[in-house]
Parts: sequence; structure tokens; C-alpha cells
Amino acid sequence: MAEAAGISVRYANALLGEQSTSITRLIRTRRLVRCRIALEDPLQGHRTISDIAYGWGFSDMTHFGRSFKAMYGVSPQHYRSLHKSPRSGAQR
Repeated sequence: MAEAAGISVRYANALLGEQSTSITRLIRTRRLVRCRIALEDPLQGHRTISDIAYGWGFSDMTHFGRSFKAMYGVSPQHYRSLHKSPRSGAQR
């Protein structure tokens, strides 16, 4: 990201530090958002949670689960179950 912006990683982290974040945290947050969106998507209901997480760059499912729960307050599995239609089993 820093290279794409034409700045050093150190400078990027200094700028992001003013907002109490870092490149690593920013990337993890964006990946978690994309995973959340995928877990809500009925077209991705056939995919496993780990497949979605791996697809967005997570390589450790324990870390993914803990990070997801820290951000959204529930586990990825519980989150997905909250977004399924009770009548048809399909997701909203």
C-alpha cells in the first residue's frame, strides 16, 4: 500500500499512527469487512467460512475467528447464522 502511494512504510505508519492505526491493522480491517460481506452474501452460502477467510488472506483460522469476534462481537459462524433466512435456510 505504501509503495503504491509512493511513500515509505515507515512514513505510512506514522501518518496512520495519527489515527491510532497502522498498515497492518488497516489491511486486517479491510479483510474482515470483505469476509463479513461474503458471510452475508446468499450467493456465497455454499462456501465454508475457512474458504472465505483464506480467500481474503487469512492463513490462521484461530486468528481469523478471534479478529472477527473482536470486530463484530460474534464468531463468524454465529454471524453467518444470524444472516440466514429462518424459513428457507437461504441467507438474506
